Amino acid sequence: MALSLAERERVRYHLGYLSTELGASISLGIQTASQLLFILEANMGNILPEGEPGVRRCIQELDCIEDQQSSFRRSLEVKSTGDVHFRGSDAFDELDIQYSRWVQRLADTLGSVVNPFSLQHQSLGTMGPSMVIEPG
Repeated sequence: MALSLAERERVRYHLGYLSTELGASISLGIQTASQLLFILEANMGNILPEGEPGVRRCIQELDCIEDQQSSFRRSLEVKSTGDVHFRGSDAFDELDIQYSRWVQRLADTLGSVVNPFSLQHQSLGTMGPSMVIEPG
């Protein structure tokens, strides 16, 4: 059983890829994300049946971490006045660390890379080794 369309979309989402047609990802006349997205799409289409549970687990963990972040954000309490400090912000940082680890595991499982143009992943530091993308 291959990955469903919904699972493929969750993979693209968590790895920082677009949820648009490729033509929408043009920068300076070049389709910036198309080559890396092409590799990801090919790898998702060629995943071995015994590798699918690992991908699904990564998706499940990443979705769970996002749900925890959302719930946690709604429950933040101010712990001091003056300079505003939030109680439990260390826990939120830990969730970011866990999210980054699972993103890397998902990328490794699929033999792909996190989208180097993703602002979210640039701020989380989930890019892995630095990459240089040269216009083709």
